Amino acid sequence: MGKEYITDSLEVTGAFCDYLDNPGTAGQIITAVEDGDRFDWETPSTPSTTYLKTRLVNTTIVNVNSFGVTACLNTTPDFSSGGISVTNSSNITVTDGGIYKVTAMVQADADSARSNLTMTVGVNGVFNQAVAAMGYVRNIVGNTDSSTTWTGILFIATNAVVNLAFFNTTNTRIISVIDGAKSSVTLHKIGPEII
Repeated sequence: MGKEYITDSLEVTGAFCDYLDNPGTAGQIITAVEDGDRFDWETPSTPSTTYLKTRLVNTTIVNVNSFGVTACLNTTPDFSSGGISVTNSSNITVTDGGIYKVTAMVQADADSARSNLTMTVGVNGVFNQAVAAMGYVRNIVGNTDSSTTWTGILFIATNAVVNLAFFNTTNTRIISVIDGAKSSVTLHKIGPEII
């Protein structure tokens, strides 16, 4: 065909067929096969409908100076589909492995000045992801709340567990995760499992 750039145009007269003279069916795309010397029809995969959103429950973070699995999840999700569920207050179990976009938004309240809440997300209790540490609370003139947001792309294997973890950088000062609409975690599958 002599196509070198995707901006080149291709004019087809008659039916556009693969190397076996097959015109394909509605919704299929043509792809190069074997060194690009021939073309074949392919049916694109259906977009994923695997997702979950659950809120967090009131959780006090005090004297926590290292990341560990935190029991903070509402076990009744706002919505869930496609093989992902909150199996207990610490674990979100993913039965449909793949690439996921994970977002956690946490609003916290502190009992004293200069408190700071950091958080991260882990898989199977391993917390080697980025850390969100913008939860500083000045706690002056009624300003006792802050929010911390974490978002990332995770490769999650089939039947793996997703956990949240918090770290109180001010040790004995009490920081409380606020439940309800103010704090939640969402997972949305954006790609297939890579084995």
